[in-house]
Amino acid sequence: MKIIYNLTRDLTRLDDTELRVRTQSNLEFLRTHQTLTEYGICYTTNSFISSNLTASLLLTGRELPLDDFYSTRTVHNVRYGNLFDGDITYSFIGFEPPITIFYHSPYETLNIAKYQPLTNEAHEYETFSIEIVTTKDFKEDTTISQRGCRFHYESNLTHYSIYTKGICLQECRIQLAYKLCGCIPHFYPNPEGPRAKKVCHYKQLIKCFPRYQKLFLEFKQDINDKKGIPCYCEQNCVDSKVIIEHRQVLKQTQKLIGSIGGLIVVKRYPLVRFSRQLLFTFTDLLVSKFANMLTNKTFAAVSLAQHYGSSFCFRMVHTRRGELYNKCYRLLGVNEQSDQNTVRQAYLTLVKKLHPDSGHPEASAERFQEVDSAFRILQEKFAKARRGIVEDLREEVKVYDIKHTAPQHRQYLSFDGIGYGTPAQRQKQYQTVRAAKAQERVLEHRLSKAQATETAVMKKGDYFKKHEIKTKYGYDRVVEDLIQEAISRGDFSNLSGFGKPLPDHQSQNPYVDFTTHKMNKIMLDNGFTPEWITLHKDIRQAVDALKEDLRRLRAKLGHLPLSVREEQQWEKWLEQQQEEVTKINKMIDKFNLIVPMMNKQMVQLSLERVGNEVLEKGKHREEMVEDDRQPTAKTTQTDATNRSSVLGFIGSLFS
Repeated sequence: MKIIYNLTRDLTRLDDTELRVRTQSNLEFLRTHQTLTEYGICYTTNSFISSNLTASLLLTGRELPLDDFYSTRTVHNVRYGNLFDGDITYSFIGFEPPITIFYHSPYETLNIAKYQPLTNEAHEYETFSIEIVTTKDFKEDTTISQRGCRFHYESNLTHYSIYTKGICLQECRIQLAYKLCGCIPHFYPNPEGPRAKKVCHYKQLIKCFPRYQKLFLEFKQDINDKKGIPCYCEQNCVDSKVIIEHRQVLKQTQKLIGSIGGLIVVKRYPLVRFSRQLLFTFTDLLVSKFANMLTNKTFAAVSLAQHYGSSFCFRMVHTRRGELYNKCYRLLGVNEQSDQNTVRQAYLTLVKKLHPDSGHPEASAERFQEVDSAFRILQEKFAKARRGIVEDLREEVKVYDIKHTAPQHRQYLSFDGIGYGTPAQRQKQYQTVRAAKAQERVLEHRLSKAQATETAVMKKGDYFKKHEIKTKYGYDRVVEDLIQEAISRGDFSNLSGFGKPLPDHQSQNPYVDFTTHKMNKIMLDNGFTPEWITLHKDIRQAVDALKEDLRRLRAKLGHLPLSVREEQQWEKWLEQQQEEVTKINKMIDKFNLIVPMMNKQMVQLSLERVGNEVLEKGKHREEMVEDDRQPTAKTTQTDATNRSSVLGFIGSLFS
């Protein structure tokens, strides 16, 4: 495998940045590594563990130095997202067809048991994921046997320095191959020293491995083999489940950008996050029952609870209203005399850092909940002040204390008390009940609409006959009555701006959403133009200049068909323009990467096509000579006409 690695170029380190394998999200980049997998040498991006599985590290034991390509660019190891970011997209490109695309969790490696076919086109994947996270005490106060899962740094494997369930299954395949075939395939890492194993010759691979294909992939001999080969691999303590909601082929991508790959899109964020939590220890149990007994023995009760399904019994404490408001101001980090706008800006700043999905080092679910509660309390205070409600700051109010309250039977208090059995079974039953209720509400809504028949219309009196309006529903009738009464009173007469055009800042494209309209307005007011628009203008000017040069050269040649000498001269001129065409095509490639809309993509310029077009439609030498003669003839005719007109006028004076 070392020989194959030494003979294989690392496509993430090519000198030409337009040809290298890269992952790009707008003007930012994601770290991409050449990794060693069960498929051989692959390329992995947006992964937490790919840096520990690089081909260089597993085969030579050395890590490659950082590439200078990323020294002047914004680079992320993993792309984080939250509800404030909206849709997330990134492109994994730079490949020559055919390729095989695997998608998996950023905490895992690819699974060869899930076969993916070869493809000659790029694909777009719309993904959705569900996360499994842990709490801090879960890591520190439990053992592997108690929690039944492992973290990445808790590796017990021989061939890999980190642990995931997928890598553990690879280790099982290594041991199984060595047991059945007496050697291991060349695409597995093989540590040097006494633990090194014999690497299979290609004849051994052909002879042994096809016989045990199902056993290697699924650890079973056949369908009836329910027990299979024992391979004990714990789950990942931190993991995510990636689901492809929609997939489509992006045709002609190679012609547009010069390579193929995958476009990953995230439009929907998960509403559920699973958390592995430590509910209680054996010490807590003894202390709760025997207050005078203490023990150093620990027993972990682990729960995989859904965040939105957790219910608590709150403990209430009393505090003065003024002290509560001061505490809320301190949590938001603002002065006690701050206005509503200042509080709102401070809240948005803290939320972007503290939200659990923000990826910020200060992210904390507890802090986020405290800040959110403080902001809501202050919002109520400002709302009462606007309505003129005066509050007694010395009045005692109830505050619910959740921090020091233990969860009580969360699996039975969630899902509105519907269903029975395990939490997963109760969740399915709860979703079924919700679907049935939604169907009933839809039916009731349709019945209520059907009750307003065509005869249920409103007719005005004689005074309003010219405004006779027919409506079906009572709410529409009330609104129409109010509008007609206002017209009769003259409330709509002599309005400011009546009969005048709307100002520019109020004109808006109805097909553009409000956010995009505001962003465009801000950029235009500040004299800013997006890079893709200016680049598109530069491309058009460069293409026009190229065509103008070719037309000027075409005017030196005769009409079609050209002679042999003229054809050679034309081919020579085209070769001189090849460098300019290459520059234009690079500009087009860059434009296709940054343009926000797929329908604005441009096709690369073909010098041959442009040259043939100019040859057929451009003016040749004889036409240019005729064009030069026509203005001269017109000028002579005009002069003669002018002379005759002048003589006639003079003669008329003496007649």
